[in-house]
Amino acid sequence: MKYTSILILSIISLNLFTSKTLGKKMLSFGEDDAISTITKDDESALCEAIKILNKSGGTIYINTPVINFSSKCQIQLSGSTAGGLVGMKQSNDQYPVFNFKKARNDNVKSPE
Repeated sequence: MKYTSILILSIISLNLFTSKTLGKKMLSFGEDDAISTITKDDESALCEAIKILNKSGGTIYINTPVINFSSKCQIQLSGSTAGGLVGMKQSNDQYPVFNFKKARNDNVKSPE
């Protein structure tokens, strides 16, 4: 019984240590190659960051519930350097949404 308790405590300690270590590694992932962190509904800031991403690579972090797109800019991911977009989990347990509804509606021509 005594050895079982020690074994269980050892496993719990190992799990806590591992989760803290992995958490630090995950939080530090990409800090060196971060281009920008988008923290509000700002289509222009994202478009500018994507231009840098396409040219130099890196990571863009999206830490806002939604980015609404109009017809201001076209998003095109290209280039041969490593990079990406990372959506940060929001307080409501959801990830950021790219909403293109306004852009779609702006480009729909009314019937003549």
